[in-house]
Amino acid sequence: MSRHFDQQNNRVNYGEALTPPQGYELDFAVGLTYSLDLEAFLSVPVFLSCAEQTDEISNNPYLMLESIRKNSEKIALFCNGDGIKYVNPRNAAFFAMIENCVHPISMPEKSYFHPKLWVIRYKKAECPDKLRVIVLSRNLTFDQSMDIAVTLEAEATDIYNEAHQGLADMIAFVAKKTTPKKKRDKIIGLADSIMHAGDFDCGSDFESYRFVPFGIDGHRKESDVFFSWAYDTIVVSPFLTDSVVLKMAENAKSKKLITRISSASKKAFEAFDEVWIPKEEILNNEILEEGNEDGAFRDLHAKIVYRTTSAGNYLYLGSLNTTANAFYKNIEFMLELKYKPYHGGYWTVHDDLLPNDNNVFRKLDAPNLEAITETDDMLSDFSDVVRAIESAKVVADGDAYQITIRSKRLTNSVEIAPLMRPAAVKRLEEETAFDGIQLQELSCFYIVKRDDQKRIVKIHTKGIPEDRNDVLFNQILKMENGGFFAYLLFLLSGGRSEAAFQQEDFRRLLSNGKNSKILRSMAPSLYEQLLRAASESTDTITNISDVINKVDPDMIDSSLKELIELIKSSVRKRR
Repeated sequence: MSRHFDQQNNRVNYGEALTPPQGYELDFAVGLTYSLDLEAFLSVPVFLSCAEQTDEISNNPYLMLESIRKNSEKIALFCNGDGIKYVNPRNAAFFAMIENCVHPISMPEKSYFHPKLWVIRYKKAECPDKLRVIVLSRNLTFDQSMDIAVTLEAEATDIYNEAHQGLADMIAFVAKKTTPKKKRDKIIGLADSIMHAGDFDCGSDFESYRFVPFGIDGHRKESDVFFSWAYDTIVVSPFLTDSVVLKMAENAKSKKLITRISSASKKAFEAFDEVWIPKEEILNNEILEEGNEDGAFRDLHAKIVYRTTSAGNYLYLGSLNTTANAFYKNIEFMLELKYKPYHGGYWTVHDDLLPNDNNVFRKLDAPNLEAITETDDMLSDFSDVVRAIESAKVVADGDAYQITIRSKRLTNSVEIAPLMRPAAVKRLEEETAFDGIQLQELSCFYIVKRDDQKRIVKIHTKGIPEDRNDVLFNQILKMENGGFFAYLLFLLSGGRSEAAFQQEDFRRLLSNGKNSKILRSMAPSLYEQLLRAASESTDTITNISDVINKVDPDMIDSSLKELIELIKSSVRKRR
């Protein structure tokens, strides 16, 4: 049996896990996460739309823009209501263009929306759809802590598969939290596809699988399985509540715990035969890769439970911490895998997680008497702000706009500002107005600040003009000299990787000035690529025409007007 938890050789690339199978393209994707970094999310539409992945492509701003333009209606990402981390608004125009993908879920006090999951449907002409499920312990952020992920795939069928009920229930639950009916219907359709998917391939070591949601109707007692009798148990959890830890350990004969030093309380230490924590080299980022230039925090963040029972040997992976919040209050998601006989005993899993060589954990000799119990991996709490805010409305005010936010009164005051106008900070009152906001500064994202903590919240904002995204589109293209033509090169290439290199050469030339001369020299190449595109793909020509309709005419050099008209003419003839 190959090692499943090989930290050196079985690493998961988040982007590659989202990438379509060869020959397929994205049909629809639903993601679930607790915390969200909008900078990290910008890459998701790129990964979901490109079978070919290189650093040049993934970091290409024009590919990012095109992926968002084409795929934002195909993506729904759900996060905890106050789980959007504050990021520098330098990419605010991009953030505004993905706001229709982001759906925060407001939870009751002291409970959290905490699952980490992707369910994706890919399509290919004349082939069955493919369904991919990715169960993780990792949030959609740049955090470099040790996490776990497993990817399963199946093909769409016409046969109802009741084994997938737990997963379909989870997706149906988030569908109810989606305001736009069009996207809600797509999510419900994805849940139906799950129920008609063939069996997921879970590898040669497992005989069955089960999807285990927590905290939603029909799945309120799923945690009971972790408290039932077991011969052996191994628990990997970064955060602990003593009462839950003791209950999990009391019935097992052999029991080991892997956790953070900050969670290794006296009661947890005494409940298990052994307690292991990450080595200092891991915390300093010296084992898994060569240093960390930005000094990002690293620690254990994976959630794993192994149990040997009379019914068989089981492995659980996903979002569930061994805490009271996780077991009794939160919405969580786990994958249960049942080992085939003789394929995954206690010592096999033990030696996999805690090998003799290259072990990233060290055995703890004594408890941490200053350990923090009753904790979880939660951000500072802005949930009262999310629950208090009722609405936001935009109205035209001459050449600008006014935003009015209505909120219930808060016990603890908070400041708020539009994401695109971060300096316009005001105390959040029952009615808070921002005047003189430009069209390109309108967004459903707002910055909230309390003491020294900041977060981004999404407020359903009525009255944003429909052409706002077109204005943002042009703003992004104007960020760099010759942006439209670099974008046009990308479109004409059909998204192939050579476009990235062509654009780099083009942008380097433009940075030296003499734009008109350079653009005239580029015209024959653009003309040649246009003819090739016209002969190969009507879709490419149609796509280019749609983009041209969005582009500010002032961005199009006069020497290429004739070329643009030729594009439009080609589209009309093919239609």
